[in-house]
Amino acid sequence: LLGHRAVYIGVHVPLGRQTRRRHRHRGHRHHRKRKEKEENDKDDGRESPNYDTPSQRVQFILGTEDDDEEHIPHDLFTEMDELCVRDGEECEWKETARWLKFEEDVEDGGDRWSKPYVATLSLHSLFELRSCILNGTVMLDMRASTIEEIADMVLDNMTASGQLDDSMRECVREALLKRHHHQNEKKLSNRIPLVRSFADIGKKHSDPHLLERNGLLSSPQSTPANLDASRLSEIKRNGTGGGSQENSTVDFSKVDMNFMRKIPPGAEASNVLVGEVEFLDRPIIAFVRLSPAVLLSGLTEVPIPTR
Repeated sequence: LLGHRAVYIGVHVPLGRQTRRRHRHRGHRHHRKRKEKEENDKDDGRESPNYDTPSQRVQFILGTEDDDEEHIPHDLFTEMDELCVRDGEECEWKETARWLKFEEDVEDGGDRWSKPYVATLSLHSLFELRSCILNGTVMLDMRASTIEEIADMVLDNMTASGQLDDSMRECVREALLKRHHHQNEKKLSNRIPLVRSFADIGKKHSDPHLLERNGLLSSPQSTPANLDASRLSEIKRNGTGGGSQENSTVDFSKVDMNFMRKIPPGAEASNVLVGEVEFLDRPIIAFVRLSPAVLLSGLTEVPIPTR
């Protein structure tokens, strides 16, 4: 053993880097043990699963099947709206932040977005989130097609669980259904005709299955870019393409097409609503996941399905 160590030091590693040599030697030994463990698992008929993305690892932990079409991970666009009062007028939801890989905040003046930056989260915020999930209302795989249906189902659950008093139900519902004011509505220069914007969005960002379900496609082989002029004029005139008006009505004149191009195809939206009202004496929290994702007009600044 002593002779082997002398050969190892003299041939493979310089004498002046003894500390690093020992560290590397332990690493090789650890690697050898891990390799032996993997071989033993293969002999037992078990193989360690490989994960390409963090979402795949979460799917494995939760036991989600790979062929579960309703829970396929998507790229996410997140928008946060706060309940605000503008110049003494009636309160409304105002967009204050958004996340698309990076975070952007509306600056204090309210005229422009901040530069994108990497979002950070404090440990205290994580503890608060855990408390909200444990004590709040959590509704997964909700089947609803309008914001009114979502609000009613959430309030029914809150009332039944005792989180919300029944006398406050209508006041909370009225607050939830207030108008949403988005930051990009001030940029009139980005407004373009309906036909052009519908074609641009349809080529890259529309889900054929979603459009077919809402009646915008007559056949699975059709694409939004191939819609005839009469069909587009009907959508423009009626504000609907065969589905519910809440799902299909999109005012493309208010869509920021420059930002829309940054959203990956197949992305879905998540909406965070934060508000403070005088008639509630304690916070109420609700987490909702829709199944399937639904296009809710006016809720998000970009016309993509909300999950």
